[in-house]
Amino acid sequence: MTLRAILRMLLITCLSFPTLGLAQDRPTSTPGFTEAQIKAAFVMHLTSFIGWPDGSQPTQICLAEQDAVFEALDMLLDSKPGSGLTLRRAEQQPENADCDIVYFNGDAAVEDRAAVPSTALLIGDREGFANEGGMVEFRRAPSRIQLIINSDALKTSGLVASSRLLTLAQVIGGEDTP
Repeated sequence: MTLRAILRMLLITCLSFPTLGLAQDRPTSTPGFTEAQIKAAFVMHLTSFIGWPDGSQPTQICLAEQDAVFEALDMLLDSKPGSGLTLRRAEQQPENADCDIVYFNGDAAVEDRAAVPSTALLIGDREGFANEGGMVEFRRAPSRIQLIINSDALKTSGLVASSRLLTLAQVIGGEDTP
């Protein structure tokens, strides 16, 4: 089975079960996959469940730190050359204007949102990220990763989450969200 097929099955599993189980005492979350690989799959495949303004498609994924998630995402994108997505480390400089998706990974990641375009999808794995204005938070709970979606932050940026994503995630903000 190819890496692409394995990751596709992982994504389907992740989206079908938004509280995907993670082993607490070891780095793998499902047989053969690390937590970093699961987060990388979420980052990449969220592009399929988010609509950008004017129907544009994301092309640049930026990560705050080069860590295990960065490496897993780099390998995943290398295995899907036709995805149209590129990856780079987001320096705290004006060229962040090219970032369509910014993943604030790790404890050392400081969110300098002034350097990020207003239509960028902001993803973080720090607890409280969505409550503080982030759009998608990967919340680590005992034995699982849960998606938290801030519908108000998405709406402010002109981004639209698919109804399927909203059904599978915990949604905060917004009066008319599930």
